[in-house]
Amino acid sequence: MQALWIVCLLAVATCVAESRRPVLRAAPNAVTTGNYVVVLRRNTTTEKLQQLLSKASKHSDDAKIHRYVETVAKALTLKLSPYSLEVLRHWPEVDYIEEEHMVYATQSGQIPWHLGRIDQRSRNLDYFYQPIATGAGVDVYIVDSGINYNHEEFENRAIYAGYDAVDAYMGLVGSDRMQGLDCNMHGTHVASLCGGKTFGSAKGVNLLSLRALDCTGSAPWSVVLDALDYIARTAPQRGRKAIVS
Repeated sequence: MQALWIVCLLAVATCVAESRRPVLRAAPNAVTTGNYVVVLRRNTTTEKLQQLLSKASKHSDDAKIHRYVETVAKALTLKLSPYSLEVLRHWPEVDYIEEEHMVYATQSGQIPWHLGRIDQRSRNLDYFYQPIATGAGVDVYIVDSGINYNHEEFENRAIYAGYDAVDAYMGLVGSDRMQGLDCNMHGTHVASLCGGKTFGSAKGVNLLSLRALDCTGSAPWSVVLDALDYIARTAPQRGRKAIVS
């Protein structure tokens, strides 16, 4: 009889454990925001998402949803206490929950060798670059710290994507908005590697600035998700070939 009770208890414990959605913790040295990104199952409808936003705000420590996306993924970002985190882990609509941390721009020194690596497979680089196309007619979304539109490297091919995730996150309006303009220069560096006239891998692409990192070169993950969500919603409407960097 005692053995039967043990088996039953183990079965109940297993069911409870399986019903709890996983929590992905940030690395020990990561800078966290105090928020959690709650990723919902892909089959969650828009109507259900709206219901969950209202429901989740009641569990948020500051009674609000910091940000949500529904195209690139269905996810919401909010501040959770340990108790509220456990509550949301048992919601059937939740796929997993991730502790939000900061994203940072990184940059190496001069790396012209990347062009030689792109167009040859052999181990010994010849440091020549002979592309078969320029990428003309293709839009490249630079999801970074922005782009210096007037830089001579871009030959008037760098433009505003129409949305600035950092402006939206900071609530900037009017003349305070950056509208994709780079104040850190990492994004301009990345754009030049993609489509600059000197060291760009595709020297004819259109470079669309969608700023997701601030002037310090950092931002919460939810801001990056917001930028990607904008692309997923609007790029198909443009009817053009496009990639995201």
